[in-house]
Amino acid sequence: MKISVLVVAHNEEEYIAKCIDSLLVQTLVPDEIIIVCHNCSDSTPEIVRSYGAKVKLVEYAGPEGIIPARIRAFAEARNEMIACLDGDSSACKNWLKRLVEPLKNSAISGVGGCIQLTGNLRARLTSIGFFFLDRFVNKQYKFYFWGANFACRKSDYLKLGGFEKIANLKKSLQLNYTAEDLIFSLSLEKLGKVVFAPTALVWSPAAEIGSFGWEERRKKQNEDRKKVFEYFGLAK
Repeated sequence: MKISVLVVAHNEEEYIAKCIDSLLVQTLVPDEIIIVCHNCSDSTPEIVRSYGAKVKLVEYAGPEGIIPARIRAFAEARNEMIACLDGDSSACKNWLKRLVEPLKNSAISGVGGCIQLTGNLRARLTSIGFFFLDRFVNKQYKFYFWGANFACRKSDYLKLGGFEKIANLKKSLQLNYTAEDLIFSLSLEKLGKVVFAPTALVWSPAAEIGSFGWEERRKKQNEDRKKVFEYFGLAK
């Protein structure tokens, strides 16, 4: 089972070295690590380049946003098993092993790992709530993975039309946010089961937007989720 790890990074000079270092010490060694530096105006590409042949640097200048970057990353991947991480995130040593293990079962189409947001208390509680508490207190709980920590098969990604189709859906639903991870996760369930790998842990910094900003973000994300769940025929 050969594995490609895909990392998308936009101006992540503060975090990208820690991200790459965490991938280089994985207990399950990835067959390739691809870093897509999209529209960077800082030293992120230079930092990635300093690792030499240990990683593949793809410098991408084109349409802005996470979706075009993910499209390029998947296009570069040479292997069937794909694991995705964001450039501002770092992974625990057993992350890759624990994340891709469930994909050995052909009935499983996607795996989402656990993300611990770091920084302010509200952000930390948000991630703990979503990944561990909501399933017990929310009767309508529906697991879906976050974009900074997931794995799937490239063949399934292609069957679903890739992130190009997701970009079109985002536009037609008039979403506030990209929501590519939510849409892709629910799309994969057409092909198999999407499961949670709680010990496939990564750490990601929380957005520094203040309490009011977090409340506005929560409201808009809830609006987006409602539209997406309705599109997929799920009661939310």
